[in-house]
Amino acid sequence: MRSSPRVTLPRAASMSRGRLFRREVAALARIALPLVIASIGQIAIMTTDLLMLGWLGPEALAATALALSAFHPVMLLGIGIGTAVTPLAAAALARRQVREMRRVVRQGLWAAVPFSLLALPALWWIGSAFVAIGQDAALSHEAERYMRGVAPGLVAILVWNVLRCYATALERTRTVLVVTLAAIPLNALFNYGLIFGEFGLPRLEVMGAGIGSSLTNLVLACVMALIVATRHPFRRHHVLGRLWRPDWATFRAIHRIGIPIGLFILLEVGVFAGSAQIMGYVGTLQLAAHQIALQLASIAFMVPLGIGQAVTVRVALAHGRDEPGAVRNAGLAGMALATGFMTCTALAFWLLPGPLIRPFLDGGPDAPRVLAFATAYLAIAAVFQIADGLQVTAAHALRGLQDTRVPLVIAAIGYWGIAFPTAGLLGLATPLEGRGVWLALALGLAIAASMLIRRFLRLSPA
Repeated sequence: MRSSPRVTLPRAASMSRGRLFRREVAALARIALPLVIASIGQIAIMTTDLLMLGWLGPEALAATALALSAFHPVMLLGIGIGTAVTPLAAAALARRQVREMRRVVRQGLWAAVPFSLLALPALWWIGSAFVAIGQDAALSHEAERYMRGVAPGLVAILVWNVLRCYATALERTRTVLVVTLAAIPLNALFNYGLIFGEFGLPRLEVMGAGIGSSLTNLVLACVMALIVATRHPFRRHHVLGRLWRPDWATFRAIHRIGIPIGLFILLEVGVFAGSAQIMGYVGTLQLAAHQIALQLASIAFMVPLGIGQAVTVRVALAHGRDEPGAVRNAGLAGMALATGFMTCTALAFWLLPGPLIRPFLDGGPDAPRVLAFATAYLAIAAVFQIADGLQVTAAHALRGLQDTRVPLVIAAIGYWGIAFPTAGLLGLATPLEGRGVWLALALGLAIAASMLIRRFLRLSPA
């Protein structure tokens, strides 16, 4: 079958450069908007979990946070491997190689299973590991209970991710949005019933929250698989047929591209986790302010992240059609969109810090000091935001070119070679304290962004 995908790459021969750029910006915005909203929906699901667990008390929240500190890195590595499906599938579609695209999606699903089977035993008995590194025994036990609820859903998360990447490669991102939004109330119902023993279900507390998340992810994966199998335009590709047939060359290609993506994500997430540890040494109020500023920055980050995912598709389509000018156009259009949005959030962080921060404060005696700290951090986060938007879109543009190993080295240099040690130095050894941590993060991200942009421009001649 050689069905042509719905792609919207404009032809350079018939348009001016300015018009090409405007067309590309419009195409990116159309693809990216559902991805942005879907990403915010994922945050809403996590927020619902934490809100309900908070009703149980701080011990439940602490146990969940401890469990997620182990679960999230494993999950992100698996998601990174599956993300290789987007550039490989989009490039195959652009070349009208539907059979090759089908193999990519199938082998992406194959990759999800052994990864989950390898990870599950270590996650299942994580409580002993927590105790071994000095965590409280009771807290570790509760963390293990949550993990035993959430870990079985890992394979569903990774299957959902592969099918999401396939839909994104086809520029059918509204499907991803609809399924994600439908999962928010479903997750709330599962959690409410299993945490508190409502609707005739057993009261499982933290384990119930984990099981609720696993069930939600299972439904997400099954619904997406049903859509892919039965709905236009997915069904004509038959990506779920003959799933038992291996294709080792494609399987290796997915890991060759995907493992560096997963490690890139881990390095990026890890440096922010490390910055929180440094802030803990600086002071409790500074750490609270840091978490508020970081949460606001993370919400804003969902927009360039969605733009970046769209950029991967547009670059991969142009790359598959051997149109280097269109490759560069797609990457630069994504960076322009991300910069435009992040400039708006930077202005909001500079001009309206109080209204953004106050909803996170409890009105206690320490609230004014936390507000002052968070206001200072948000002022630096404004610059941080622009650099973060550029680096994420540049990294995704390079993924569209299937270039993932050099960006991994760049991330290691920017995040851990520069940002983290500088944060420790400025935060702990100078009067800047928390402001020094944020300045270091902004510096590391700016350096990483400049290196990633330079790499993209070198690989995409005008």
